[in-house]
Amino acid sequence: MRVKGTNDVRETFRKSRPRQNPTYQLDAGQISPQRTVVSLRQERLEFGCSLSAALWISEPVGFAHRASLFLAIVHKQLRGTVFPKFETIQIEVWRAWQLRRLGKGHVGTRASRMDVASSEKGSEGRSYRDVRGFWDTVEEEADTKPKQENFNWLEQWYPISVLKHMDKKQPYAETILGRDLAVWWDRNAGRWQVFDDACPHRLAPLSEGRIHESGHLQCSYHGWTFNSCGSCTLIPQIDQGREQAQNNKRACVKVYVSKEHQGILWVWMDTAEGAEQRAAANPPPTIPMLDDPSFVVDIGMSHLNYGWEMLVENLVDPSHVPFAHHGLQGNRNAARPINFKLVDSHIQGFEAHRDQRNRLEFHAPTLSRMDFFLPPPKTPKGHPLALKLREWIMSSKKTKEAEEVKAQVSVIAMCVPVTPGKSKLLFAFPRNFGKIAHWLTPRWFGHLTHMTVIDSDLMFLHKLEHKLAELGGNTEKVYYTPALADTCVIEFRKWFRKYANSQVDFGPKSSATLPPTPARREFFDRQASHVARCMICQGAAANFKKLETVLQVLPFAAVGLVATAALNSWRSISRFSVPLVCLAVASAVASKLLSQFITKHYEYHDYNHALVD
Repeated sequence: MRVKGTNDVRETFRKSRPRQNPTYQLDAGQISPQRTVVSLRQERLEFGCSLSAALWISEPVGFAHRASLFLAIVHKQLRGTVFPKFETIQIEVWRAWQLRRLGKGHVGTRASRMDVASSEKGSEGRSYRDVRGFWDTVEEEADTKPKQENFNWLEQWYPISVLKHMDKKQPYAETILGRDLAVWWDRNAGRWQVFDDACPHRLAPLSEGRIHESGHLQCSYHGWTFNSCGSCTLIPQIDQGREQAQNNKRACVKVYVSKEHQGILWVWMDTAEGAEQRAAANPPPTIPMLDDPSFVVDIGMSHLNYGWEMLVENLVDPSHVPFAHHGLQGNRNAARPINFKLVDSHIQGFEAHRDQRNRLEFHAPTLSRMDFFLPPPKTPKGHPLALKLREWIMSSKKTKEAEEVKAQVSVIAMCVPVTPGKSKLLFAFPRNFGKIAHWLTPRWFGHLTHMTVIDSDLMFLHKLEHKLAELGGNTEKVYYTPALADTCVIEFRKWFRKYANSQVDFGPKSSATLPPTPARREFFDRQASHVARCMICQGAAANFKKLETVLQVLPFAAVGLVATAALNSWRSISRFSVPLVCLAVASAVASKLLSQFITKHYEYHDYNHALVD
């Protein structure tokens, strides 16, 4: 049986408009609009020099694709060629790019690698088995090529907290990648332990427990107690058979691998078999400046009301600093183009440079580092004798090594994914200059400055994340980034799509939606975001409140003393009546100002960009 002529094929095309999406079948000489033509979504693409009548197209295709296929069939050898049912169909493709284009549209790049054979003399004897052998060879070559690697979120180190900010007297509740953790100090082992925050008895949070007299972690609900290995050591509700119950595997708590590194407690989130070996083979990232004595550094921490991806995107975007942090770390009137050039990109992150002055690095999934190399200071002005004295002092201290060292300040940020719409930031600003000023500045004052910087872009990053989620989350479509300053932002989003499929592995909370926007007072709550987790700021806030109490009591004491002296004619005290009254007034004013200071810096601080000059 022979196939109908080309006029019939054109008539069939005319009837099959794209809106109707009819499908076709290459049957024994018949073209019927009731069934599908040749399937190009089979596991093996078994056409090129031959087409088997057993292949079917599983989805409707557009007019251009149908035309490319049928033109390949009807050209030259269509006339007079017999199409036996379920036998090999010999064809010649008159243009290789048509078949390649068709294959790309349905099965991806594998089709574009096809070798289109000619049906000249000698090709008529090629059998279906020969074609299958050809495609087996192609498939084997494709399998030998490296496959796309996916980022493993669990087999990574994540920072929990700064060691000097942690209280060893009580356990902490932490959440990383949607997994709830209980962090506690094991005095028997002399190290911090990280457990799953659920007692195996009735799933009560172990972070609400206490450190038992034995040094083990005790659940405060029913008193079950666990040692550093997660094994149960006490079940108070059992007398007989207690040891058997305690040794049961179901009585154990899941333990995470943890490590103290550069003043930070880290946790390895993978708990599968062999996790300790994998964690030992992949240590936490090392930041040289944190151990370098020529640098001064202090590490802070804050909990944020927006997600991990927004946090990283913001940190690899230096061009926002003059505007978002105007008056704190930059000046909106001094903003200049920042042209970054990508120098490296891989599954573990990327790196970009801006001449010799600026270097930015992202090490997945936590570390963002930006180095600034400052130009040498300008020639100082002043009296010639003072300049000579200064030059003599500096020359006596300088060495050849010191002259080669450039002034450097870095922005170190460790980003922790908590849950959808929540993240945690550990930050530091190490520098190799201004050491005296650093030593003279109280640590609590530096924390207040850093918290103000974080609050200055908190609200619009939160709203930006919600707006992006409403628009589908595809930054390629909704972002317009024509400037080179957005190079690292674009690269991060590419990395997030390519290696992580634009998703963070939040485990059981992966399907959770973004949390709603809280009230402004709750949104900028300093107590919850920082003070409650920082012993330095807790101590400073407590001392300020004690001072506030003293200032509140002092006016009453001064006025009372003046009144008593006047009634009892105490001349020795009456002479100081005016100073005492002034002291009372000053104390009352100072108490009011101190109360506002405590509220603003340790409880609630709103930030309005429109009011910042």
